[in-house]
Amino acid sequence: AGGHTFEDQKSLPDASRAYLDSLESFLRSSLAYPPIRIHTPLIGLSKAEIVALGDSLAAPLGLTWSCWRSGMIHCGVCDGCMARKKAFAEAGVKDKTEYESQ
Repeated sequence: AGGHTFEDQKSLPDASRAYLDSLESFLRSSLAYPPIRIHTPLIGLSKAEIVALGDSLAAPLGLTWSCWRSGMIHCGVCDGCMARKKAFAEAGVKDKTEYESQ
């Protein structure tokens, strides 16, 4: 299962449904059993829509990771962190993420 989003498809060619369908086909042709299916339930939603959905489901969004670096807390300045901040703001959901830099 992948957490690919609508925006991911624009900048990451390997995050598109077309690419993942091709990958599934390749994997099915090389493996006898079981058939491979890559699930991408969020691929049609924007990051803000996903934040709003998660909030409505009381999902622990504070436990999710968006930062492009490893560490104990988000850096706050990489593209992943900036997209996260924007998504929370657009969704009108309080971002409880701890960032090194605001």
